Amino acid sequence: MSFGASLRLHRQQAGLLLRELAEPLDLSVSFLSDVERDYRRFPERLVLSAEEQLGLSVGELALDWLQSDPELLKVVRCAAQDQRFEKLMRGGAR
Repeated sequence: MSFGASLRLHRQQAGLLLRELAEPLDLSVSFLSDVERDYRRFPERLVLSAEEQLGLSVGELALDWLQSDPELLKVVRCAAQDQRFEKLMRGGAR
């Protein structure tokens, strides 16, 4: 499922209209509609805010967003295999 389709599904499950999700995220209804139809990319800076508005767990929508970009997903997978990344994620020193 694409990110846009996932966002639409979560929005509908939350019982929100496009306007009701767009306004607190400071997005236009037309932009959010374009995202849901996969015409535009959702701004990464708003993923966590969208999760909050939709009543989702942290990371639930972020994973869908990440998977929507194959190149970014490759980078994250490589980083996750790097011990330095693992140490950083645990809050360890460099």
